[in-house]
Amino acid sequence: MNNVKDRPCDFCLTQNAKIRKEEEMTVRTDVTIAQITKQDIPGAIDLVQRVFSPQEHFGFKRDRAWWKWKYESNVFGEPIIIGAKVDDEEIVGLRAFWPWELVHRGRLLKAYQSVETVVDSRYRGIGLFRRMNEAALDASRNFCTDLIFNFPNKHSIGGYLKQGWVFLGKLEWSVKPLKPVKALFSLMSKTKFMPVDVPEKMKISRARFNELPIQKNGTDLIHTSLSEEFLSWRYVNHPFFRYGIVTVSLSGESMAVIFSINESEYIREMIVTDLIGSPLCLKKAFDRLVQTAKSLDVDIIAAINERAYPIKKELWKYGFLPVKRKNFAAFALDPQTRSFALDIRNWNLSGGMHDTL
Repeated sequence: MNNVKDRPCDFCLTQNAKIRKEEEMTVRTDVTIAQITKQDIPGAIDLVQRVFSPQEHFGFKRDRAWWKWKYESNVFGEPIIIGAKVDDEEIVGLRAFWPWELVHRGRLLKAYQSVETVVDSRYRGIGLFRRMNEAALDASRNFCTDLIFNFPNKHSIGGYLKQGWVFLGKLEWSVKPLKPVKALFSLMSKTKFMPVDVPEKMKISRARFNELPIQKNGTDLIHTSLSEEFLSWRYVNHPFFRYGIVTVSLSGESMAVIFSINESEYIREMIVTDLIGSPLCLKKAFDRLVQTAKSLDVDIIAAINERAYPIKKELWKYGFLPVKRKNFAAFALDPQTRSFALDIRNWNLSGGMHDTL
């Protein structure tokens, strides 16, 4: 055993640690914050995939096709993508605002959804999130943006609130276990989910758009601006998920339900991503959806409770259980928009607003 006199004193240890920390901070704070260029894209994709992949529900592979779909083909316009670079080369942070066009009482709202917010583990704790966020907000103001919204996880919600976001609440889902025991066992599984191809007759396609009532219910609520171009980009051309559709009609009204099916080693799930059309058809549409799910050996169905449709009120009678998941927050840049957009009761949120559903 070493003699006590040979050991460094506590003061020396503290000073050495302080010096190492200062040296580390000198290196780490030498980071440039700027909008990314075409040359930065491979590094940005690599960073997002490397950081997010271990914690995700889906076995999602981010690649150039994904980037092109999400950021270059978006029907709502150009994104705002801020990067943090070291030595003007390595991407160590990314902050992306995804363009979104919303409608409220006939008025178009220019919006962005805050997505891909990531900092390399070596560069955390030195304010990169704040600096990238400020740069993205400054850029959004130049485009007369009305509001920014997103679905932050429990780790990032605090950072958003510190920078002016308002927590509006949690999204409510209705979930129907078709095979309850299997669904419980799946909670212990760490296997990632992968998309399942739906039968050709159920696939959403441009050829089937004439079946769609391209009109969301709830025109007094904030909702996605729908068009055939949007539906084609969002669902037909998605590089990872495979989407199906069921349509029903009743007393001259009609409704379409868009869904995806995904499976892990233990369970197969159906996720409803969009409801389009008349709420009068809701029960009939979900009856058809449950029949479809059973025919495709689905174990559990999940749907966000869109406020424009009485999902929670009507579907509990048919075995759909309410579950609260995902935070919802918003930042209103326009004073007029702020008066109504910071109340979750004024939103019709759908699964289709999430690129990861």
